[in-house]
Amino acid sequence: MKIYKYQIESALILLLCMDVTYLNELFHKLPFIQYVGRCVLLVYLLINSIYQIKHKKYRVSGVLKSIIIFVLWIFWMTFIREGEVTECFKIFSAPLLVCFYIDQKRNNIQIYKCLLVWTKILFIFVFIDFLTQIAFPNGIYRDSMYALNWFLGYKTSRLAYTLPLCVFSSIVSMWRNGKIIWKTWSCYLLSIFTLFYSQATAASVTVLMTCILINLICINRKGRFKERIWEKLLDFKFVLILYTIISILVVYVQNSPQIQYILVNVLHKDPTLTTRTYIWKLCISSLAQHPLTGLGYLNTLDYQNLTNNPYATSAHNMSLSILISGGFIAICIYIAIFFMAWRGFKKNANVEKKISSIAVIALLVVGMTSSAMVFSTCAFIFYELMEILDRCRLEH
Repeated sequence: MKIYKYQIESALILLLCMDVTYLNELFHKLPFIQYVGRCVLLVYLLINSIYQIKHKKYRVSGVLKSIIIFVLWIFWMTFIREGEVTECFKIFSAPLLVCFYIDQKRNNIQIYKCLLVWTKILFIFVFIDFLTQIAFPNGIYRDSMYALNWFLGYKTSRLAYTLPLCVFSSIVSMWRNGKIIWKTWSCYLLSIFTLFYSQATAASVTVLMTCILINLICINRKGRFKERIWEKLLDFKFVLILYTIISILVVYVQNSPQIQYILVNVLHKDPTLTTRTYIWKLCISSLAQHPLTGLGYLNTLDYQNLTNNPYATSAHNMSLSILISGGFIAICIYIAIFFMAWRGFKKNANVEKKISSIAVIALLVVGMTSSAMVFSTCAFIFYELMEILDRCRLEH
């Protein structure tokens, strides 16, 4: 079996960006090696981009430009607030590297082949996570707070692997076969099982609904009437309205005795969303000091000190995490990324773009109660794919 250069590149890029706590505990120098590797590749891609732009062989996408501005703004705010600048760059170097690499593959059939390589790697990692859950029902290690930690960590932390796995597999399946095949279904089932078994309820439901919507789009997608329905449902205005409604419902949970009764007595959940609402309140109070520019990037210890809560390892909300890191300016830049990705949706809404748009919606939904995806390796890749896959209409 012949191994191609792009396969080695794609695998190396993703492996350098994958942050698995269990592996970090086994190999203490692994995070540093990955960080150095990401820095080297970012410099290489930057020099290569400048060379290609100079010779008019490459043009940076609008989404990637917005992502770079977003990252630089948070980096600058972290520096101004005398925060952990190095750690900030370590975190953002992963999603930036992934987007930089895939952006240079647009207008090229290799973009799908790269996604295929990433799908295989993600499947291996999620499958190992599945095996550890079966072999060790009570977890394979215990950290300072939680005991139910498996290969990919605690609860929602595995969403950074399962959601991209389902999305990438769906895109590749549609490109290669024109339909969702059994291999993609196995990715769906494996992802949902590992999330559900780890008791990540919201994340497992979100991935389940994502898989259902993807299949509804891919099955019987021909016909003007059906196309118009999906264009309306996936229109950015509808998505923003839906996101606002769901956000209000999440807040409504706090003040509704009926919903609290269902949460406590039927679903056996904490009515305060596992203390999240208290964390949100404390984060918002701290944000009041610098609402426009934010506090810069905060790590786990910073959030614990900020809220005086050992369980507040993050803001547990995507929008709030962005606000804390870069204020309302960062939110405006993130909205610009959103609009850039959705630009021209009605004109060029191919099936791959629709799949990517559903992944973006999944990010927004799960981000209401979790910060697991906001600055993860695949934090921006779905936005990037929404723009560049429109230009990749080459036949297999």
